[in-house]
Amino acid sequence: MNLEQFKTQYQTLQQSLEADFLKDPDSVESIVLARSNGVDALLKDIWQTFEIDPKLCLVAVGGFGRGELHLYSDIDLLILIPNGTHDQHQKSVSSFLTFLWDVGLEVGHATRDINDCEIEINDLSVVTNLLESRLLVGNNTLFLKMKSMIKSSNWSSQSFLVEKQKEQHNRHLNYSNTAYNLEPNLKESPGGLRDIQTVAWVAKWYFDVNLLSDLVDKSYLSECEYDLLKQGQLFLWKVRFALHVIAKRREDRIAFQYQKELASMLGYIDTDFMAVEQFMKDYYRTVTKVSRLNDILLQLLEDRILHTQNLNENFVISYGYIQATNDEVFKKHPTAFIEIFLLIAKHNYVRGINAGTLRQMQLDLDLIDENYYKKRQNNRLFIELLQQKRGVNKALKLMNRYGILEHYIPSFGQITGLMQYDLFHTYTVDQHTLFVIRNLRRFFVSEFAKEFELCSEIAKTINKPELLLLAGLFHDIAKGRGGDHASLGAQDAI
Repeated sequence: MNLEQFKTQYQTLQQSLEADFLKDPDSVESIVLARSNGVDALLKDIWQTFEIDPKLCLVAVGGFGRGELHLYSDIDLLILIPNGTHDQHQKSVSSFLTFLWDVGLEVGHATRDINDCEIEINDLSVVTNLLESRLLVGNNTLFLKMKSMIKSSNWSSQSFLVEKQKEQHNRHLNYSNTAYNLEPNLKESPGGLRDIQTVAWVAKWYFDVNLLSDLVDKSYLSECEYDLLKQGQLFLWKVRFALHVIAKRREDRIAFQYQKELASMLGYIDTDFMAVEQFMKDYYRTVTKVSRLNDILLQLLEDRILHTQNLNENFVISYGYIQATNDEVFKKHPTAFIEIFLLIAKHNYVRGINAGTLRQMQLDLDLIDENYYKKRQNNRLFIELLQQKRGVNKALKLMNRYGILEHYIPSFGQITGLMQYDLFHTYTVDQHTLFVIRNLRRFFVSEFAKEFELCSEIAKTINKPELLLLAGLFHDIAKGRGGDHASLGAQDAI
């Protein structure tokens, strides 16, 4: 088979997959697998055509190793060769790779022998890639030797977890630690596909399993959590595949120019809200759920892999996370839904909320009913939170992240994930509101006095800063309802 025949075969595969997706975007899981299988077959045919030395092997790594190839995803390959044979095989390997590019395949590649792997496996990105490697064709003995080397490497479960957490933290910082930019990166932003993969990588390393579903059998994932994680992944897959179709190339940023067409392609139609706003709201809500699960699951792994300060009868701090003393805390003391965030503000070194407590909080959320915000004790705790000298913004961000704000203040739920389809608003309404509160708080913090000189001077004359923060919290609360949002918001505040 010559070059033109292989090019035609690949183009036919791509066209077929695109047509299948446009016909039924909900079938994205099978389409992604079909591209992986189609590329598998193509690579094997080309490998055999080149009559590559049988001592070598061709290995799929990264997303291709997982069998996850979107329409224009890179095809990551490792060509594994016997020790000390780089010069011997350089020409044949180079010709093979050049042919792949001529066919039209976007290939990421590395050629290594076992000694190379042993050295480079100390790099986090390399060991992560090899973790999900699978043999395509060639020397199985060499492949198994490489796989066994991964398991006997210097990476312990503890070090792998800690480094993956650092990697995720740094990645989130690149996106201002928020998933709510109006042109989000669905792969790298908080709550994106990479957050799902991070959980999977660490869990697979610790439990030595291949599939996310296997983690249910290990009692690490509940059935409900697995379903939520899977739903989030499939939604993001649909968006990513559609993005590739529209952009005609590999693209992960949901740029403003693509959003309307994405909404249309995925079946959204204009109602009281524009189709594009409905689509983006679903996106933001999806990544919020993924972020919650990412928090819970990575912390559960910390508890398994990696002791305790008593705060009161309801809460302790364990391994840097605040934790309920028992599973009945929220049922017996509903005020604990606010109290826990007040304690986080008071103890600003707390890293977050313990996974088991987060899980229980989510199960008991319906206890925050329509009368909850009318109870004086709950409101007293919330005002006390706003009065704290430090940690207010951190506590409010966590309240929003875990769904407490929208339950405690029902009208806040209506602006959660709400975007405005224009170029004047950078963030969703809820995130904009939290940034406003953050900036208002800075007027009262001495280290920002030089940056906000006038505002800091005025702030000194305000006896009750919490009232200003409440005004900030409610200033856009009625956005998206129609009418004068300022007047409607004033009614909500009262």
